[in-house]
Amino acid sequence: MAVRWTEEQKEMLGKAICELMCDGKSTRQASEQMGVSICTFMNWVDANPALSIQYAHARARLIDAKVESMEEIADEAMKSENAARIAGARLLIDTIKWTSSKLASKKYGDRLEIDQKTTLTDLTEAQIDARLAQLSKPSE
Repeated sequence: MAVRWTEEQKEMLGKAICELMCDGKSTRQASEQMGVSICTFMNWVDANPALSIQYAHARARLIDAKVESMEEIADEAMKSENAARIAGARLLIDTIKWTSSKLASKKYGDRLEIDQKTTLTDLTEAQIDARLAQLSKPSE
């Protein structure tokens, strides 16, 4: 039987789920901990603009929390002499790096900066046309 949530309950539970996410719990873990299915929670997010904004902020904080946890994971792995534990830590760190680079690419993605300066004002119109014609000729 489906549970009927009141608007007040939805607001309270939505806020609690977002707070758990800020503490590093995944959306699934946080919603399950609060007794709400992930599908139900995501429907609430879709239907409520205020919760949608709150969720977006929580999601960004979750990514930050995961990135910050990488140092702790590495420290714990350094204390271990177990090769499997070290390999597991390496996999977890790589997964966090990859996921964060995709979900927050502006903050954690690889950046390629290209610095190019081109000045066409130094050439006359005829020189520009001649150069364009030269560049558009097929190479032999």
